[in-house]
Amino acid sequence: QEHAATFQDAGDRRSEAVMWLAVGEVSCKHQGSEKKRDALEAFRKARSLARKAGDAVVEATALIAHAGTCSKLGLKEDALVSAQDAYAVCSAAAYRRGEGKALHMLALARVVTEQFEEGIRTAEEALAIFRELGLRKLEANELLTMAHYFLGRRMGREAVPYAEDALELYKEADSDDFGWTCSAYDCLTDAYIAKGDAQ
Repeated sequence: QEHAATFQDAGDRRSEAVMWLAVGEVSCKHQGSEKKRDALEAFRKARSLARKAGDAVVEATALIAHAGTCSKLGLKEDALVSAQDAYAVCSAAAYRRGEGKALHMLALARVVTEQFEEGIRTAEEALAIFRELGLRKLEANELLTMAHYFLGRRMGREAVPYAEDALELYKEADSDDFGWTCSAYDCLTDAYIAKGDAQ
């Protein structure tokens, strides 16, 4: 916050926005809803400043972070609006990586607001962008997330291929940290059980 104030005094809106984005990210790491609500305010400030500075990447990053924090707090409609805004900003700026991340958050927001089929279609759009850009870790994350969406509805048969594909990607990309690979194994096991194939 001190650095943000310094940049404010200097009239450097972009750098001030980046500092508020950092404040929000730090606040999100703390336990408890109060700190996460502080993060929401920081992300709102970051978005406003970035917009005035004309920096679409920082603005979109703030909106995506805002959407994710809203989801954690159960603010479903707010998450949906922020994700939609983030996608619009990224699309206008032709920021493809941001579009994928925004679509990821938009898919989550749609699934939790009982727009399941639309959420799955949105997740598929995010997945296509990550594949197009060769972002294999983000591709794997999207596949795993989609598997969990289906598992949440006890749709094991639909979850299995997503979990299998996620696992194969994690085996390739997760060489330094096997946590995601283990998560994919767990998800695939749950998918087989939900499918009725306990063996």
